[in-house]
Amino acid sequence: MRFVVADCGFTNLYELIGTVFKSNRIGFLEPCVDAALRLMYGYSMKDTSAIDALNGNTVPVCFIHGSDDTFITPDNSERLREATGGCSELHIVDHAEHARSRAVLGKTAYTDLIRPFIEMAENEEK
Repeated sequence: MRFVVADCGFTNLYELIGTVFKSNRIGFLEPCVDAALRLMYGYSMKDTSAIDALNGNTVPVCFIHGSDDTFITPDNSERLREATGGCSELHIVDHAEHARSRAVLGKTAYTDLIRPFIEMAENEEK
Protein backbone atom coordinates (compact mmCIF):
# COMPACT_ATOMS: atom_id res chain seq x y z
CA MET A 1 0.00 0.00 0.00
CA ARG A 2 1.37 3.42 -0.93
CA PHE A 3 -0.62 5.68 1.41
CA VAL A 4 -3.87 6.09 3.34
CA VAL A 5 -6.25 9.04 3.53
CA ALA A 6 -8.29 8.65 6.72
CA ASP A 7 -11.22 11.03 6.93
CA CYS A 8 -12.88 11.20 10.39
CA GLY A 9 -11.26 8.02 11.69
CA PHE A 10 -11.90 6.59 15.13
CA THR A 11 -9.35 5.22 17.59
CA ASN A 12 -11.27 2.10 18.53
CA LEU A 13 -14.78 0.75 18.16
CA TYR A 14 -15.30 0.03 21.85
CA GLU A 15 -14.65 3.66 22.77
CA LEU A 16 -16.80 4.95 19.90
CA ILE A 17 -19.80 2.74 20.65
CA GLY A 18 -19.47 3.46 24.37
CA THR A 19 -19.49 7.21 23.81
CA VAL A 20 -22.47 7.09 21.46
CA PHE A 21 -24.44 4.75 23.71
CA LYS A 22 -23.74 6.78 26.84
CA SER A 23 -24.66 10.08 25.18
CA ASN A 24 -27.99 8.51 24.15
CA ARG A 25 -28.50 7.03 27.62
CA ILE A 26 -28.34 3.44 26.40
CA GLY A 27 -24.91 2.60 27.81
CA PHE A 28 -26.36 -0.53 29.38
CA LEU A 29 -26.56 -2.03 25.86
CA GLU A 30 -22.80 -1.84 25.28
CA PRO A 31 -21.97 -5.23 26.86
CA CYS A 32 -24.85 -6.80 24.89
CA VAL A 33 -23.50 -5.47 21.59
CA ASP A 34 -20.01 -6.67 22.47
CA ALA A 35 -21.33 -10.13 23.37
CA ALA A 36 -23.32 -10.30 20.13
CA LEU A 37 -20.24 -9.42 18.08
CA ARG A 38 -18.21 -12.08 19.86
CA LEU A 39 -20.90 -14.70 19.21
CA MET A 40 -21.62 -13.72 15.60
CA TYR A 41 -18.15 -12.76 14.37
CA GLY A 42 -15.70 -14.12 16.92
CA TYR A 43 -14.20 -10.82 18.05
CA SER A 44 -14.80 -8.22 20.70
CA MET A 45 -15.24 -4.50 20.09
CA LYS A 46 -12.04 -4.14 22.11
CA ASP A 47 -10.23 -6.00 19.31
CA THR A 48 -11.11 -3.34 16.73
CA SER A 49 -8.55 -0.71 17.51
CA ALA A 50 -7.19 1.47 14.73
CA ILE A 51 -4.84 3.10 17.21
CA ASP A 52 -3.30 -0.29 18.08
CA ALA A 53 -3.05 -1.19 14.40
CA LEU A 54 -0.91 1.90 13.79
CA ASN A 55 1.78 0.65 16.17
CA GLY A 56 4.80 0.06 13.93
CA ASN A 57 3.05 1.46 10.86
CA THR A 58 5.29 2.74 8.07
CA VAL A 59 2.60 3.56 5.51
CA PRO A 60 2.09 7.34 5.11
CA VAL A 61 -1.29 8.47 6.48
CA CYS A 62 -3.12 11.73 5.83
CA PHE A 63 -5.67 12.31 8.59
CA ILE A 64 -8.58 14.67 7.91
CA HIS A 65 -11.22 15.57 10.46
CA GLY A 66 -13.98 18.15 10.79
CA SER A 67 -13.60 20.57 13.67
CA ASP A 68 -17.34 20.34 14.43
CA ASP A 69 -17.56 16.53 14.35
CA THR A 70 -19.45 15.48 17.47
CA PHE A 71 -19.93 11.82 16.45
CA ILE A 72 -16.24 10.98 16.17
CA THR A 73 -14.45 13.92 17.74
CA PRO A 74 -11.31 15.42 16.17
CA ASP A 75 -9.14 14.21 19.05
CA ASN A 76 -9.51 10.72 17.55
CA SER A 77 -7.51 11.77 14.48
CA GLU A 78 -5.04 13.64 16.68
CA ARG A 79 -4.45 10.48 18.74
CA LEU A 80 -4.21 8.35 15.59
CA ARG A 81 -1.59 10.67 14.16
CA GLU A 82 0.43 10.49 17.38
CA ALA A 83 0.25 6.68 17.29
CA THR A 84 1.52 6.13 13.77
CA GLY A 85 5.20 5.45 13.28
CA GLY A 86 5.10 6.46 9.64
CA CYS A 87 4.92 9.78 7.87
CA SER A 88 1.65 11.54 8.62
CA GLU A 89 -0.28 14.77 8.28
CA LEU A 90 -3.35 16.04 10.10
CA HIS A 91 -5.83 18.50 8.65
CA ILE A 92 -8.66 19.81 10.82
CA VAL A 93 -11.35 21.32 8.57
CA ASP A 94 -13.08 24.29 10.15
CA HIS A 95 -16.88 24.12 10.49
CA ALA A 96 -17.10 20.53 9.17
CA GLU A 97 -19.35 18.06 10.96
CA HIS A 98 -18.94 14.27 10.77
CA ALA A 99 -17.87 13.11 7.30
CA ARG A 100 -18.54 16.57 5.87
CA SER A 101 -14.99 17.86 5.27
CA ARG A 102 -15.24 17.36 1.52
CA ALA A 103 -18.67 18.99 1.42
CA VAL A 104 -17.46 22.00 3.41
CA LEU A 105 -14.28 22.45 1.38
CA GLY A 106 -15.70 21.48 -2.00
CA LYS A 107 -14.23 18.88 -4.32
CA THR A 108 -11.45 21.09 -5.69
CA ALA A 109 -10.23 22.35 -2.30
CA TYR A 110 -10.45 18.85 -0.77
CA THR A 111 -8.41 17.46 -3.65
CA ASP A 112 -5.92 20.32 -3.31
CA LEU A 113 -5.63 19.49 0.40
CA ILE A 114 -4.61 15.87 -0.14
CA ARG A 115 -2.77 16.12 -3.48
CA PRO A 116 0.60 17.25 -2.01
CA PHE A 117 0.43 14.40 0.49
CA ILE A 118 -0.27 11.84 -2.22
CA GLU A 119 2.54 13.20 -4.39
CA MET A 120 4.93 13.08 -1.43
CA ALA A 121 3.91 9.51 -0.60
CA GLU A 122 4.36 8.39 -4.20
CA ASN A 123 7.80 10.05 -4.39
CA GLU A 124 8.85 8.37 -1.12
CA GLU A 125 7.95 4.99 -2.61
CA LYS A 126 10.29 5.42 -5.58
